[in-house]
Amino acid sequence: MEPIHPDALCIDMETAAVAHACYLNRIPFIAVRSISGNDKEAGQEAINRNYDKAVQHSYQFVSEMLEGIR
Repeated sequence: MEPIHPDALCIDMETAAVAHACYLNRIPFIAVRSISGNDKEAGQEAINRNYDKAVQHSYQFVSEMLEGIR
């Protein structure tokens, strides 16, 4: 079986497991995640430095998504 997204920049196995369980049980599901680390920075310092920016990106995305379905 070939990967669906061979050029993926990250993998989120926890959310994928929840999404699959919801799919199997025909339960609507959406997840929004932000990444606070990258390949050049790692560890708690990078997370602390990028946390606010990651939260803001998630908030902006969800706000725009909800605005679009009103």
